[in-house]
Amino acid sequence: GWSDQKYQGFFTCRIWQFGHWEEVTIDDRLPCLAGRLCFSRCQREDVFWLPLLEKAYAKVHGSYEHLWAGQVADALVDLTGSLAERWSLKDVTKASGQQDRPSGGEHRTCRQLLHLKDRCLISCSVLSPRAGARELGEFHAFIISDLQELRSQTGQGILLLRIHNPWGRRCWQGLWREGGEGWNQVEPAKESELLAQLQEGEFWVEEEEFLREFDEVTIGYPVTEAGHLQSLHTERVLCHTRTLPGAWVTGQSAGGCRNNSCFPCNPKFWLRLLEPSEVCVAVLQRPRRRLVG
Repeated sequence: GWSDQKYQGFFTCRIWQFGHWEEVTIDDRLPCLAGRLCFSRCQREDVFWLPLLEKAYAKVHGSYEHLWAGQVADALVDLTGSLAERWSLKDVTKASGQQDRPSGGEHRTCRQLLHLKDRCLISCSVLSPRAGARELGEFHAFIISDLQELRSQTGQGILLLRIHNPWGRRCWQGLWREGGEGWNQVEPAKESELLAQLQEGEFWVEEEEFLREFDEVTIGYPVTEAGHLQSLHTERVLCHTRTLPGAWVTGQSAGGCRNNSCFPCNPKFWLRLLEPSEVCVAVLQRPRRRLVG
């Protein structure tokens, strides 16, 4: 705490950068304007873990400006040392040819989220909110904090997702908002129980609403205590890892696309499997930053 005599005014944290943990040390001076934090802040004014983490992240990336408009998948990798996948909810809808109701593929996707909820960090986002749903926020990232499988009073299955808006705003006006018509399908005791679980900025949404309103989910691979990735699809531990550095160098290994005669000089990596296996391949590319003179 701030009153601790041993407190020296600095913090050290670890951020994953291209295959290794990088230790970052920062002081406790946070950018403010008119007595208020300029950037991220916690809901409670006496809690500072978020702006401190943000400062460490800005130090790794060079400035606060470089944190603007990032990707959830990149943040999951940096903060957990894992990998991340993005699943499009709309691709499955188009493939099924059914626009008005969830397809079997979508159903399996949500059931898979139900299976993964205790092992993974899961985010969801809206890329193009429909008319009348602008409160969801274009490109804004939400968190799936829980999933609950219920039975309606008529015996039908209901899958509810608890969504958290990190901005802490109430932004959902769907059927399962507090006082919404969706709760008429379940016992009053269950309604009270689930609504009591909501924190500031959280709301419940039913599976069909979720698939209609949200465009994609981003999921971080689970990491075991030993530091190995675990498959999102089979739960197998991916214990054999290999990092292969490489670069596209102009005039040497930057062969361009297949339309160029020099395409074969692009970097190549050969992988041979001697038995049936599950393989996960990820390409991590360092961002180009303009040098300020």
